[in-house]
Amino acid sequence: MMKKILRPIGILLTIIATKLVIYKHKPTIYVVTGTGETSLVRESLYTSIKDLKPTRRNLEKPEAEFSVPLTIWGEFSYPKNLINWIRVFSITLLRILYLKSYNHTLILEINSINSKILEKWLPIISPTNIFVIGEISITNQVLNKNIININYNNDVLSDITNQVADFVASKYAVSKSEIINKLNSSFTPTSRINFAKSKCGNIVIDASYYQFAPQIKSIEEIIEVFPGPKKIIGNIPKSWKSNEFVLSLPVINKFEDANKEDILLLVGNRKDVINLRKDLFI
Repeated sequence: MMKKILRPIGILLTIIATKLVIYKHKPTIYVVTGTGETSLVRESLYTSIKDLKPTRRNLEKPEAEFSVPLTIWGEFSYPKNLINWIRVFSITLLRILYLKSYNHTLILEINSINSKILEKWLPIISPTNIFVIGEISITNQVLNKNIININYNNDVLSDITNQVADFVASKYAVSKSEIINKLNSSFTPTSRINFAKSKCGNIVIDASYYQFAPQIKSIEEIIEVFPGPKKIIGNIPKSWKSNEFVLSLPVINKFEDANKEDILLLVGNRKDVINLRKDLFI
């Protein structure tokens, strides 16, 4: 009962604090969203801009409701309880009151699986640009005119690198070749676990990766939260093949082989499972 009373108050205070931070610092805000390679675009933007302007981005729980305001406030971890939330909120208020205004850039990845999060935060933060990768299912009224669609074919990394370099070169008056060289030499895509739905309606835990598979312990903790039978789809990484938990799960080859109630764990190098990932939807 108490939680139901406190939650609306907490949301209202969070929105007010976020508006105050934005009003004070007037940051350049880039939102990255869609069903495609959002984390890759986010990291490409961050790597390209961080040496040109003070820049930060959200890394932890981009699918979470309050990842957006926490990043805007300058908090990189997600509070786990009410006491931590009160501490973070108090620090934010002190920063609003006493910190000097400074010009900086925010790169916010917002998971598109929950359209309510997009519809809530986009009007509040008024992003400078919205980078859309794949599809989004929100009304056109929520989007502003500054949309940049990022498209790619089989060479995902190269296609995204080129498009991000085009944007940064034009926006910040720097050499495109310089940006591409920076990305090629210093940027390593990071693995991150995503949540989506398959074209058949199953919940999918997307643990596919570019170079290194996620820790199996993290996968176990996440997948056990979801009720229902679990199955693996894709290619099991070598580092997982001796794990008892992985060995206990049935393996299927396509989404059509899953039952309606199955929770699916998509694994494998992204180049190898690109066709499966094309069948993931909001």
